[in-house]
Amino acid sequence: MAPKNVWKNPFAIAFACSLVIIAALIFYSCKPTRTVANIPFDVNQLEKINHRITQEQAAALTSRYDLTRGSWSKKTMPASEAFNKRQVDSLLNQPGCVGIRIRYGIDDQGNVRLVLYGINERGKDISDVYENGLKSDVAKQKGSGPQFFDTPIILENGQRCPQYCP
Repeated sequence: MAPKNVWKNPFAIAFACSLVIIAALIFYSCKPTRTVANIPFDVNQLEKINHRITQEQAAALTSRYDLTRGSWSKKTMPASEAFNKRQVDSLLNQPGCVGIRIRYGIDDQGNVRLVLYGINERGKDISDVYENGLKSDVAKQKGSGPQFFDTPIILENGQRCPQYCP
């Protein structure tokens, strides 16, 4: 008995074409579809980044967050937190501080909180510098006298929204 030529069957051809199309779609979907921002790893490049965005861009980012924040997380994840200028200035005025790192923490009630650290020119948290025994000298905050820092300034306790919302 001679073997059948499978490729003369139109159903076999359609099935093979379907498999090829499905494989192509799977491989195509594995490629990243969004552009990844070119964020430099060198903290010295940090000041070259323009962090400002338009009101429209900010509204798009925050509304997307609000929409995707599940009901389970609305109890623990804030919509925002506010910090006063004096405290943020004191964080930035620490000797050697070139920027801010924002980390997430969880308080005793299980709420997610923002924790703000100053970072130095090597990208290290200012708190790491203090732990290594390199205490800072004197920093001057605009509108105030000298401030002596014998421990790093780390901020938390922002006004959470919901509860204190604009």
